[in-house]
Amino acid sequence: MSYTLVFSKESDQDIEEVIDWYNEQQDGLGNHFYTLLKDKLEKLKENPHLWSVRYDEVHCAIVNVFPYLIHYIIEESMQKVVVLGVLHTSKNPDDWKKRVKD
Repeated sequence: MSYTLVFSKESDQDIEEVIDWYNEQQDGLGNHFYTLLKDKLEKLKENPHLWSVRYDEVHCAIVNVFPYLIHYIIEESMQKVVVLGVLHTSKNPDDWKKRVKD
């Protein structure tokens, strides 16, 4: 059974910023990031439990090739995956844990 993906407004902003930054570094690199991100999100929809809980109830899945983690929670009763952020692996989760509370 497939889950529904829901993106927080912050996660949408994260994705746009990463794509823009990579495209500034090298033409088309942001598009490559987005392709790999979409592939991982498709896998998340099929089985979000493949990736472990990193802290609290937040799971993290790495975007292949790029040092970014998809931070998400699973709302099992609604068969929903809520993407809270797409953040660089060097980012301290304590700096943005409030997204879980919002």
